[in-house]
Amino acid sequence: MSKNPSIHAKRAPATRLFLGFLTVVAVLYFVVLIYHFALPSQVSAVDSPAFLEQCRQICESYGLVPSGRIDDDARDFLEATAQSKLAGTLDQLLSDTTHVTVEPLPHLLLGQSAPEFSLLNSNLQRVTLSELNGDGPVVVVFYYGYFCSHCVAQLFALNDDIAYFQELGASVVAISADPPEETSKKYARYGEFSFSVLSDPENKVAAAYGVYQPETASTPGELQHGTFVMDRAGEVVWTYKGHVPFTDNQSLLKVISEASGSVRNGFGAAR
Repeated sequence: MSKNPSIHAKRAPATRLFLGFLTVVAVLYFVVLIYHFALPSQVSAVDSPAFLEQCRQICESYGLVPSGRIDDDARDFLEATAQSKLAGTLDQLLSDTTHVTVEPLPHLLLGQSAPEFSLLNSNLQRVTLSELNGDGPVVVVFYYGYFCSHCVAQLFALNDDIAYFQELGASVVAISADPPEETSKKYARYGEFSFSVLSDPENKVAAAYGVYQPETASTPGELQHGTFVMDRAGEVVWTYKGHVPFTDNQSLLKVISEASGSVRNGFGAAR
């Protein structure tokens, strides 16, 4: 026992303050751990150095340098890949023999019923595939997110040509892991699209469509661009996935028209 009890009395407040500080640090550390492990798995895939380097290399391969404005960079990507807004009537586009329709890439979903989804749009309204399909064919586009200029370029291209899709009675919907509020912020700066952009926060729908592979102990997560066309019955009739977005809208229009049984001949009549 100490011979001077007053020493303990003098040290007690400082000790309590130090212990309190340690407690706060421990709580903050615990919160950080929870936040880290609670993050959706797609963050490690999208934010990984390899993924970001891949995006940089794609843009660099076209001689593109980021300007700081996503819309301008997206337009530059479309120009660099020779994708311009479609011109002419729908009948003219569908009967254009100089254009070769891109064949679907092999995919397990091709010829199968499309996986259902129910996701929130930028207005926090729920959108389901079955509801969209009830109105006609559907084009579903998976993109990395609005932070990626060459990724969102496909959405700008679709928005440019949306009137043709609407004329065929087809719905277009885009899906990424971006939360609804993030899409709303981008809309406020760059303008809205004329189709729904949905939030798939854990890339579960992307995984169901085979364009996202979750991270495992031995392999990193992988996210790819994907474009799928469903006919009115909900069957997947055309598929694409890859590291570069698909921007040939004329091919999509022809696929939709054929799937709808409304292919035009050279005289503009349905057959």
